[in-house]
Amino acid sequence: MGHGGQQHGVDRLRRDAGLRERVRSAVLEDRRLKADEVLVVRRGSLPKTSSGKVQRRATRQQYLEGGFGTVAAPSSPDAR
Repeated sequence: MGHGGQQHGVDRLRRDAGLRERVRSAVLEDRRLKADEVLVVRRGSLPKTSSGKVQRRATRQQYLEGGFGTVAAPSSPDAR
């Protein structure tokens, strides 16, 4: 990969970090909940029922097992 590809990767990480921070702020403002971690995952990676609802228990298990194809590294306030 050339230098241009590396720059694209850096730009993407910055953009994803900004997205995670905006999500964290919105959750705090709207729900008064502090998000310990915001994980950006690939589209379609959340397990769903046949009717399209997110399977919360399966999603939790997949998260705990590290099974999501992440788009960006996890971000938590402690990791800053």
